[in-house]
Amino acid sequence: VTNEDDGMCLSKKSCKDADQDKLQPIVMAKCSHCGAKEWNILGDAESGYVLTEGKEGGKNLCMIREGALAKMAPCDSEDFQYTPLQLQFAKASDIT
Repeated sequence: VTNEDDGMCLSKKSCKDADQDKLQPIVMAKCSHCGAKEWNILGDAESGYVLTEGKEGGKNLCMIREGALAKMAPCDSEDFQYTPLQLQFAKASDIT
């Protein structure tokens, strides 16, 4: 991604190793930001979906809700529960 093409993406605020076990805000950042590159949606329609950030096999963060704010917390945390999302998938012909 070049600087001219670098749009805005969801990102975790910090990519420091020391911050991966901490609650941190979700921010809008350039798509080239280290915290905007490894997002994934996991789950199924029955149990719900979770928005995660992190490399496969590494420490992952999950989206949680704290009031009206969306934040990232360690997925394996006992202190925070991830927020299950309900998604509806559509084909291009459904929205045109």
